[in-house]
Amino acid sequence: KIVRTQMLSLVHSNNIRSGTRFGALKLLVTYCVQIRLLKMNKVLWIYMMPVFIVCVSPVPSGISSIVHLIKQWSLLGVDDYPMPKEFLNTQELIKREGYDVEIHEVTTEDGYILTLTRMVPKDVPPGPRAPVMLVHGVVAASDQWVLRGKHQDLAFLLSDQGFDVWLVDARGNVNGRRHKHLSPGDPRFWDFTFTESALYDLPAFVDCILNVTGAPKIGYIGHSMGTTIFFIFASMRPEYNSKIFWIRSSRTSWAKIPDGPDPDVCDENDVHEA
Repeated sequence: KIVRTQMLSLVHSNNIRSGTRFGALKLLVTYCVQIRLLKMNKVLWIYMMPVFIVCVSPVPSGISSIVHLIKQWSLLGVDDYPMPKEFLNTQELIKREGYDVEIHEVTTEDGYILTLTRMVPKDVPPGPRAPVMLVHGVVAASDQWVLRGKHQDLAFLLSDQGFDVWLVDARGNVNGRRHKHLSPGDPRFWDFTFTESALYDLPAFVDCILNVTGAPKIGYIGHSMGTTIFFIFASMRPEYNSKIFWIRSSRTSWAKIPDGPDPDVCDENDVHEA
């Protein structure tokens, strides 16, 4: 109640400067954590959202500030509260489950700087492990493979079964906003399609994995866009086909299903031997 009173008094002040608003924003985040607002209590969100807007709107860096504050728990005095997984990136989600990670970067032929995350399980005897690359769907990122945690998500299940799991982030997603010469604010940065992702991103990913692991081939698992760009990749860069030993694909398609699922449309795809 004290935090809320202090926060509201700051926000309702008529001569609020950006620094004071930032202080109110800090109090707001503290309050959110303390009342467990991060568990998505809808009533509390509705109550607090106007305050959040007032705090953030005049501050150009308001959004980045709140993210910084949330990540710097020590500044908020809430060290006893674990970071909610909604605020964790792919590497943090993996480490949270007791795995180590390796971060690898590649630069595509057309200048995009992209990231691969390699899962490194602990307490696994050394030895060769078949590498598998997991490619996310459109408007998604590599964290889609690890959000639910160990014993539930595919990346963890594959790793526990002895595979060398690599999660990639394609150009343009939340983790793929870097380029040698262009910034995301430049329209030319976004001048690409699935074709460019297939022609440039996938070859860079495959080359990196093969170079690091020394394996002759990799497995490929794609979801949605990850499936589409694989078949473009396989048809337009056929020199890579011999480097893929199997593919598991979840198709992207349009289907009109008025009376329920059609088995001929919605059946699961089998594993395809390359």
